Amino acid sequence: MTWTPIVAMVWEGQEAVSVVRKIVGVTKGYEAEAGSIRGDYALSGSQNLIHASDSTENAGKEIRLIFKSEELFEYDTAEACLIYSEFERGK
Repeated sequence: MTWTPIVAMVWEGQEAVSVVRKIVGVTKGYEAEAGSIRGDYALSGSQNLIHASDSTENAGKEIRLIFKSEELFEYDTAEACLIYSEFERGK
């Protein structure tokens, strides 16, 4: 993440780390499942195209490395009530 421009994002939601890691695919592109980002677009075992945190703890550390606190916002999306129950949304 240091030698090319990046697009950094913070995703949140129920089981966000495991859901995102499934979307991203396993680290080695040639082992990643078709339909995952790495499975569709990466071939290398070391140049793996995309990074995803492996735990909520590491996600917190990585978020603090990349973003200033004033760059992060709390908000509810219009579709949240269709995706999660009130309990899952912490309401």
